[in-house]
Parts: sequence; C-alpha cells; structure tokens
Amino acid sequence: MRANGVERCGRATERYVLLIFMHIPKTAGTSLRQQLTAWHRPGQVVTSYGNELCAANPNWHFIEAVKHLGTDVKVVMGHFGWGAHELLGRPGAPYATILREPLARAGSYYAHVARDPRSRHCRAIQNGMTLKQMVLSHRAPELNNHYVRSLLGSDRWQLTLWPPDNTDDPEPIAQLFDPQLLEEAWNRLTTHFCHVGRTECYANTLAALAQKLEITPTGSPAAEIHLNARPTTMPPVEMDAETAAVVRHYNALDIELYQRVKQRWG
Repeated sequence: MRANGVERCGRATERYVLLIFMHIPKTAGTSLRQQLTAWHRPGQVVTSYGNELCAANPNWHFIEAVKHLGTDVKVVMGHFGWGAHELLGRPGAPYATILREPLARAGSYYAHVARDPRSRHCRAIQNGMTLKQMVLSHRAPELNNHYVRSLLGSDRWQLTLWPPDNTDDPEPIAQLFDPQLLEEAWNRLTTHFCHVGRTECYANTLAALAQKLEITPTGSPAAEIHLNARPTTMPPVEMDAETAAVVRHYNALDIELYQRVKQRWG
C-alpha cells in the first residue's frame, strides 16, 4: 500500500524492505536497538550515531556502504532527523520512532549529560548549572521541542551538537516555537511513520514493531528499558514548579505532539 507515493506499514501482511527508525535521545531507544538487533541477523540492522545522516554534512562513504548492502539491510536506526530516506535513496521507506513524556525526557537528558564527561554540558552542570538554567541558556536543542525539531529535520532547526565539546561555552542554538511547525511535524508523522510508540508503553511498542517487521520473537519480548538509564545510585532530577513551567514553555509543541500520539497510536 502506498499513500502520497510513500509506503505505509498499515497491515501485518505488508512487507517492507527497509525501516528507518528515528532514535530520539532518552526515549529507551538504546534498549530498543538491542531488541531490534536481537531480532535480525548480523548486518541487517545498521546504526548511525555519528552524524552520518546529517543533512548539512552527510557521510557519503557511510551512505554508499549502506546502499551497497541493498536489501540485506532491514533497519537503519540512529540519532538523525527527517530526510534520512532521501540520503539513502529510499524515498518510499517508512519511518518509526518512540517518544517519551516530554518533561520526563528533559529530566532524563539533563541527568544523562551531567554524568557524561564527554558531554559539552557536563562541566557547566558540575559548576552548578540547573536544568532550568540549561533550558534558558539555549545551549541544548534537545531541550527545546526536540520531537518537532527532529521531524522538521532542516538545517535551520539544529538537531544535535555532536561530537560533544566541553572545552568552550556553547553558542545559543536557534529556538523553535511556531505552532505551524507542529502541524508540519504532525503531518510527517501521520503520513510517513508506520508506528510511533511511547516509552511508557514499551512492551506494546515492541509488539507493534515485531508485527510491522513480520518477526515472531522467540520467548517473551524483552521488557528491559534501562540500558542507558540513570544509575540507581544517582537520585532522580528534582523538577520544582518553576523549572517545570520553563520546560513546558520550551517544549509546548512537543507536549501537544505527544498528546496527539497517545490518541492516535495509544
């Protein structure tokens, strides 16, 4: 089945040559990557976590290598935004992703970069920068409507600043607030994504993806979603009312998008 020239994953009986999985940071994507890899033979899942599919500066050696593998590749997954299908020369390839409640994701992201010495934010957090200050500093695209930002995928709305660099104070990144951009992002989700899961319903997401990929997992699906989570010895990030209000303001588009996803995909 095709809609607007794009393959859609509507029925379990449909078969697709390639699934593009957009891994948004701190949404249980690391755990999901392990599960997708376990479901496939070696080489069938290709990962992109080094900006290889960045529209502004794509890694053509990587892209040509993936193209050379042809139909042997079943899933391409990584930290990239909209447009990977065009770079890979697969305009009909469906996308999938998993989202997380935006405030919870913001707190998880802050805790993650706070404990990662490679992060461009780690030193500032060690020097006392709070989550509220980090959001207001405009130094992290991940803390400003990152779902919508990823779905727009244009160079204008910077997705990531990788490789990380904690030697200098980062320049402020362009902020995204226009409600019209939410509608553009939502249109891409409903037109080009065969499934949009939620971290809070992780087991359901696994089941849905297994069906789309025509996979019958052996045994019970893995339910572990803590492979890249905050260590149990580290206390969770406390978000007071003032901080929560700031996070909501800077992620209002993502919050609305998340609510729409809950209504459409459950």
